[in-house]
Amino acid sequence: EGGGDDEATLPARQRMLRSLLEMKRSGELEQLAQEMDDTRAKLEAKALQLREISARMRRGLRDAKRSGELERIAGEMEQVLESKATAIRAKARRSLLKAHRTGELHELRGELDELA
Repeated sequence: EGGGDDEATLPARQRMLRSLLEMKRSGELEQLAQEMDDTRAKLEAKALQLREISARMRRGLRDAKRSGELERIAGEMEQVLESKATAIRAKARRSLLKAHRTGELHELRGELDELA
């Protein structure tokens, strides 16, 4: 090949090698390698943090289960939900009775009959 190689006519492998060589000469390759190394170090640190958090959570749940705290919390949640359900049923009952007394239920039935 002559000295005036046209970049477009070179094989892809040769173009890639030239590009890498130019990146090395300009310092860009070293900069990319450093950035990759920095990123790898940050990712490893984050992974370690996540493993530590996960281990703490597992220990906390295991301790809570052993001490009966999870069962106690579940029982409290059940009581709260049952209390809310009872309150909602009572409110619905009161609303239905009020609607019955005022004639609203009868009106609604008439409207639904017309729609059907």
